[in-house]
Amino acid sequence: MAAKGFSGKGGTAHLGTAEGTTAPTKILEVTKWTLEQSVSVNKYHSNATDAHKRAVAGVRDTKGTIELKVDKDDGPGLYAGVEIALRLGTDSDGGSGAATNYFHIKHAVISSAPIECDIEDGNIVGMTFNFEASDCTGFGIYA
Repeated sequence: MAAKGFSGKGGTAHLGTAEGTTAPTKILEVTKWTLEQSVSVNKYHSNATDAHKRAVAGVRDTKGTIELKVDKDDGPGLYAGVEIALRLGTDSDGGSGAATNYFHIKHAVISSAPIECDIEDGNIVGMTFNFEASDCTGFGIYA
C-alpha cells in the first residue's frame, strides 16, 4: 500500500495551565508549530560488546516553538517563565478542539518569547514562543 502524506494546514495549538486548572483553549492566529523530542545517548565499550560501542538511551528531552500573529486587541499574555500545558494537533479539528492526531504536553515552560515588528515593510506583528517540556505523549498516528 502506498504511503499517503497529509497537509498541516489544519494544524492546531491549544493552551492550558500547567496545573490543569483551566481547560485548554485554542491559540488564535497560529501560523506554525514545531516539536522536537530527543534522548541523550550514552555509549560504552566493554569486553562483552564485541569490539563495538553499545548505545544506551538516557534521559528524554522535549522542546518546541509556536509561531503566531499578534491580535492587536487581545494579545496571548504569554512571556518567558510562564508554565503552560499544550495540545499540538496536526489535523483539522473542525473548531471543536478534537484533533485525532496530536501531542499532549502536561507541563512546559516558555523559555523565550521574541516579538517581530517589521517597521520597514510593515508586516504583521508576530511572536514565537519557545518552550521546553518535561513530558510529551502522542495520540492517533503518533501513539
